[in-house]
Amino acid sequence: MANLTDLIRGMLLEEAILYLLRKSGYSVLFSIDPKDETLTPHSAGIAVVGRGAEHQIDAIADYKYQAPFTHPQRLLLEAKAYTPPNSVGLPILRSTLGVAVDVQQFWKTCGLPHTPSSRYHYQHAIVSTSGFSPEAERFGFAHDIYMIPVGNSGFLRDLVNEMFAVTHEAMGMDPNIREPGRIQNARKFVRSELYPGETAFNGGLVESRTRAYKTALDKFLTETKRLDTGLLAMLPGNVPIFLVPNSNPRIREMALQSQEVRIYYNLDDDLGGKILNARDEELFTFDLPTEIVKMLLAESTDTGGDAPQTKKERLHRISIFYVDQDSNSLRTIELSLDKDWLKSIEHREE
Repeated sequence: MANLTDLIRGMLLEEAILYLLRKSGYSVLFSIDPKDETLTPHSAGIAVVGRGAEHQIDAIADYKYQAPFTHPQRLLLEAKAYTPPNSVGLPILRSTLGVAVDVQQFWKTCGLPHTPSSRYHYQHAIVSTSGFSPEAERFGFAHDIYMIPVGNSGFLRDLVNEMFAVTHEAMGMDPNIREPGRIQNARKFVRSELYPGETAFNGGLVESRTRAYKTALDKFLTETKRLDTGLLAMLPGNVPIFLVPNSNPRIREMALQSQEVRIYYNLDDDLGGKILNARDEELFTFDLPTEIVKMLLAESTDTGGDAPQTKKERLHRISIFYVDQDSNSLRTIELSLDKDWLKSIEHREE
């Protein structure tokens, strides 16, 4: 069972990822629409109604753009901030699958005298600072549970470090004292700081607790706001990837253009992946589940390196989804492998 500090850090990671995903078209759910029969109040926040049970989900976001021939998309996010080498294991993925099946079938036997007006296509994602076990990765990939490791994404490293600097002591919480709703109150405070004017913090806490929140979370919140953007992208084969752009304004503006790039990922270190332009400027950093990397690069544990032909076939294009702030419209940015760079690798391998 996770301890109190783990729970706090997991909540902070959920809120940071939701905040960064705004630029990919997601809108955080702060409250329940009375017309939405798929949600119900819960003692600790909001519950998603399933066919057989109600499931407390704290991090929910709706996708603002609806594709043809599908219901609106709703993201149910869970984050685990374990200290390495403790990775997310198979039991958590199995639990997520159980929730996924149950909420997707709510409309079948919901017991209502009418057909529910609200119906969603649910997406399920688990974010982890310490990766996933191989069994969990294979299971999640097989059942469309999106796994987002963030521990080795270079541009996220400062945010993750600030999150790990937060403890229950600094937050003014005592694990030996039962205090219902304390994580939810802390979540409300975080949201009031990240979304001023959209949600208010009225947790009814004593002033000393609020001061503790402000002090303990100041650097974490500052770093989250500084990063501002995280973008969802798709690799060939419908593999999602979470890209964090360079915070340098000049390079960030350059990154949000379709172009030829160079992609690096090394399984043998903890530096994660990076995407560079022709000038060798880092546009994005990312992390991927190890088993997914092996699949993409078509390598096994007894082979070394990644074949250029495999890169060309499997990583020839990355499609990034980005909301243009001026027009408020969804754009698709296409990154393709730099052909000259690929040829130079091929020549080195010969």
